[in-house]
Amino acid sequence: RSAAVQALGKLGGEESATALLGLLDKSVYPQDREILKQLLESLGRIGLPRVVPPLARVLRDRAIEDGMRVAAATALSSCGGGEPGQVLLGWLAERRFEKNSVLTVAVLRGLKRLRCREAVPVIAGDLLADPDPEVRWYAADSLGEIGCAEVLDSLLAILKQEPSSRVREAVISAWERLDPAALAPERRQELAGELLRVLHSDADVLVRKSAARALGRLGRD
Repeated sequence: RSAAVQALGKLGGEESATALLGLLDKSVYPQDREILKQLLESLGRIGLPRVVPPLARVLRDRAIEDGMRVAAATALSSCGGGEPGQVLLGWLAERRFEKNSVLTVAVLRGLKRLRCREAVPVIAGDLLADPDPEVRWYAADSLGEIGCAEVLDSLLAILKQEPSSRVREAVISAWERLDPAALAPERRQELAGELLRVLHSDADVLVRKSAARALGRLGRD
């Protein structure tokens, strides 16, 4: 059955989606973890709009183990259209009921892959301030990939108080990926001033190197 599930995912199309969704509806999980994971991956590979609701159901089901829900989040990010982003964003909006860092990171990865601009306010707000440095790192990385100049204030604020050198480096990396041309001259100047501060005062050599690289790009552009 495992080989058949994988083959259907590679084949794609409506008929394959119907067959895979039929297996999922037969409640294969949680008894057979491997089949469930392959089902989710194959549905994501097919990526048709009709597979989004079943994937969303697995993502939201707290009775299912984290690994399977992570697979559902990853599969959603492989689907086209705007609905997968809305599903992932909806989970983030409800995460206060379920503080799950592993799943939060998976959802952030999905939103990053989808470049979901609607997620920027949530990521730049709650997630940059999350107690878990791993979540903060992925939040900064996602903002850089989505590429939204409006997050500059949030990134500036977090850098000044961030205790984790790895997260500080991710914040600077996010700045590097922003388009300097999208910033007003005074904002570019503010960013340059903060990068200079980091370059001269940060205790971590990798963070200082990142600041120097970002300053070089800012000057070129």
